[in-house]
Amino acid sequence: MTENTSQTSAEQLPADRVTMLRCQQTLAPLIAREDGLYSEAAKLVYPVEDGLVFMGYDERQHDLVQLLMEEERDWQADPGPEQLERDLRFLQHSARFAVQTIHLLRRATSFQPGLKALELGAGSGWVSWLLAQAGYDTWLCDFEPNSLSLGWIYAHSRLGPGKRIACDARLAPFADESFDVVLCKEFAHHIKDKRSLLAESNRVLKPGGTLVLVDPTKSLWSAVHHLRHPDPFLGHEIAWPAGYVRAVKSAGFRIIRQRAYYPQPDGRRAAATWVKKRSNRALLNTERPRDWFGWVAQHLLLGSLVLVATKEHADVKPPPRPTIRIIDPSQVRVSPSDRQRYRPHRELLESVARDLDNSPADSIGG
Repeated sequence: MTENTSQTSAEQLPADRVTMLRCQQTLAPLIAREDGLYSEAAKLVYPVEDGLVFMGYDERQHDLVQLLMEEERDWQADPGPEQLERDLRFLQHSARFAVQTIHLLRRATSFQPGLKALELGAGSGWVSWLLAQAGYDTWLCDFEPNSLSLGWIYAHSRLGPGKRIACDARLAPFADESFDVVLCKEFAHHIKDKRSLLAESNRVLKPGGTLVLVDPTKSLWSAVHHLRHPDPFLGHEIAWPAGYVRAVKSAGFRIIRQRAYYPQPDGRRAAATWVKKRSNRALLNTERPRDWFGWVAQHLLLGSLVLVATKEHADVKPPPRPTIRIIDPSQVRVSPSDRQRYRPHRELLESVARDLDNSPADSIGG
């Protein structure tokens, strides 16, 4: 770890990080005090413990949020060797794809080291670590504080204390036009009102800023599968590709790249495997902005949408800010020894991140 994560006082946070943050309820500036970050406008104190900033969520959704947090904690609770190995296999493939997504972002925009990036719904923050390693000044939000605390295994000099915010990512605690890039990777399918999430992304992006959206989509295969096997996870709101596209455009963005991606391209059917690998190889192909073959495949097969868009209109307003219920820091149960079990995940990420300095020409998914 490159910075001390055991800070318990907001007064110890670097001044530039306090300046970036805003009251989640009013978007007014915050004051660093010994007991936390204080909002004079809302008369709220946001605690700061273990380098995490504890904000909150719409109090009207308290029961749902608690259920979702419990589901996340159960998923993370005391992982055995089999679960850790399964997570490591997932990361091995997913991290390579995340590196390719960063290459795609660089190709689609004018990259300069130090650009500010925000990941919404970041989980433990391993993708944010890759953004930081790629040169972005990175911040992240996620409502489950145990995920964020576990994510200190991915500490980075560009992702230190005060930059990990425990809060509903639909209510980003930042001023208007704060970021150059907003990343939503596999988060939007947890949100029913996707336009409100994207309007909030628009609000915090600078003029001409970039949105990167990666999310699973409905397809004929998934629709038939879920008729027989309903989704067991609470709050999944997966949409058809056109639904994401409409939401992005209506939130003031202009789409500049749109592709299908298949996380698991290998399968029993040779034809489907060939189609998936062809689409994955086309992800970085800027010479073919439209691919009708890929469009048909995306609506038939189980895959994800990769979309890059620029902020075109600034007059898109998100919904009014609700009354905030602050997340209790005592909900964090992760210990330093828990993090150490994920040391192989960190080592794998460091290995994959070497490709950030290489040419992105290599194909993904075969």
